[in-house]
Amino acid sequence: MFQTYLSAVRVITRAQRMAPFCSVSAPRGLSRLLVCAGLALMLAAAAGGSEVSAQGVPAEALRQSEDLQRRQQDFLDQQERLFRQVAPPQGGPVAPREEGGIAPEGGTCIPVKRVIFSKASVFEPGRLQKLVPDRDCLGIAQISAIVRDATNLYVDAGFVTSRAYLPEQDLSTGELRIEVLEGRVETVEIHQNGELRQRGHGALPGVTGQILNIRTIEQGLDQINGLSSKDAKISLKPGAEAGFSIVVVEITAKRPWRASVAVDNSGSESTGDVQFEGSFTVEDLFGQFETLSLVHKRSDPSLGEPKASESTSLQLAVPRGFWTWRWSSSFFQYSSEVEGQLQSFRTSGTNWTHKGEIERLLWRDQVSKTHARVSVSVKDARNYLEDTKLGTSSRILSVLRGEVSHTRQMLGGSLTLQAGLDQGTTWFGAAKDRLAETGAPRAQFLKSDGEISFLRGWQIGGVQVVASTRLAAQHSPDLLWSSEQLSLGGSSTVRGFDGQSLSAVNGLYSRNELSVTPPLIPADLAKYAGQLSLFAGLDSGWQLPGPGAVEGQEHVLGAAVGARLQGGIVFGEISYERALQAPRSFTREPVLRLRAGLTLSNF
Repeated sequence: MFQTYLSAVRVITRAQRMAPFCSVSAPRGLSRLLVCAGLALMLAAAAGGSEVSAQGVPAEALRQSEDLQRRQQDFLDQQERLFRQVAPPQGGPVAPREEGGIAPEGGTCIPVKRVIFSKASVFEPGRLQKLVPDRDCLGIAQISAIVRDATNLYVDAGFVTSRAYLPEQDLSTGELRIEVLEGRVETVEIHQNGELRQRGHGALPGVTGQILNIRTIEQGLDQINGLSSKDAKISLKPGAEAGFSIVVVEITAKRPWRASVAVDNSGSESTGDVQFEGSFTVEDLFGQFETLSLVHKRSDPSLGEPKASESTSLQLAVPRGFWTWRWSSSFFQYSSEVEGQLQSFRTSGTNWTHKGEIERLLWRDQVSKTHARVSVSVKDARNYLEDTKLGTSSRILSVLRGEVSHTRQMLGGSLTLQAGLDQGTTWFGAAKDRLAETGAPRAQFLKSDGEISFLRGWQIGGVQVVASTRLAAQHSPDLLWSSEQLSLGGSSTVRGFDGQSLSAVNGLYSRNELSVTPPLIPADLAKYAGQLSLFAGLDSGWQLPGPGAVEGQEHVLGAAVGARLQGGIVFGEISYERALQAPRSFTREPVLRLRAGLTLSNF
């Protein structure tokens, strides 16, 4: 039916062009009659031929549109990963623990029936009572040990300006009173390049007058240092009142904007391999340590119609203490051609994506951080074949997502664990499953995913070595739209594949890389050329049984070697990739990826 419709459109169009020649008012004649009759027969044949040649074209158009949507989703995921990168915990001022050995036996023993911790509000009384030995009398050394351990309990929990001490008291009553001076914040001063800042106290909201916890101060430090233009350090100085401290934030600020241009061959064959990219990021524009980023990417304009693709994405992050608010919007459009047996068909499409996210720090200590995130995203995809909307690949999806992540310093490196749950909703005009065709992908789907990654660096004889590994997986009981599936094959998952990938509702992949940075570029040239790193990678992916999957499981394995230039005005990457294992339908042609650019803000 669809192919017949397209053929009919073409026949009518051609007939309209012939109308002046074969109209009733045109001069009559045998020759004209024969010509018009012949043209009519040709049109009828063309209509029949078009219907036949169009067989399978919608399927190819559908495959093409889904491939482009997956590529765009991979690009957005990479941008979000970079934009939301969580750094390992940074330490603030550390108060020394009070040292002392085991209290010696013997000496004067003071009868003590009860130990009272006075003015202690941070810990439950039972927590402090665990520091008291279970005995009827305590020696001087043992009492000192209790005081020391109480102080260290506060310090280890981040309350670095709190102290336990022994006030004057009468011990003949059998009660030992230990007072705790819980240090508080008198005020927060933020200095930038030696001048007092009037804005930006949202990085440390509500701490004035509160008990000083260095973990809260460190969180504010991390929020400020999350900006590439800021280098913040924190110190404490005595306040006007006993037990109060002034938190001093010293910021060294550089140029608050970054800009770069780049060119690569990451595009698809259908819209052009060569892609041009420009990005602009401005930080702290409104004085709240916020980040605003704009990225524009398009195919080589010299290709002309119909091969073209273009995307623009905008991201905003606003930190406030333990909270971070994020918003992102992106627009993607493309046009291409699909070849039929006797004719070609023009395909086109647009894709709007909006996402709002709230992040909350749940816990942090000296070596770890745990975050929770809740987000809502809306994805509006519309695809066309000869200006006719493809209902099978056009839809609006809205997704509610909950996520927990944990980052920890261990084994000399950084470990990150992440788990998330997606639930498709009917919000914002999203498609409704009850109106969908049988066997169609679900809009109100349920999907879970997880990720484990580890990064470790070494310094060996002046050579920097970095090893990284990432394992990601997802599972869903529902048939998913292409934008929600896991794409196994490409620069962001399993290298060695370009234009060919496994689309997995249920699947996982492993991405592993080892890089070395030898001291090849002199320091005076590093500003311009950056540092050269050589890398090798081995990636693997599995399409597991599930809705829409083939029987059994499919496996892809790929390897890559290459070089990166980063950190200077000039940056770039070149990699040679090979598919080591793939389904029989895949070609195993080697892939050469190229990327080069200029960091304009480094001039």
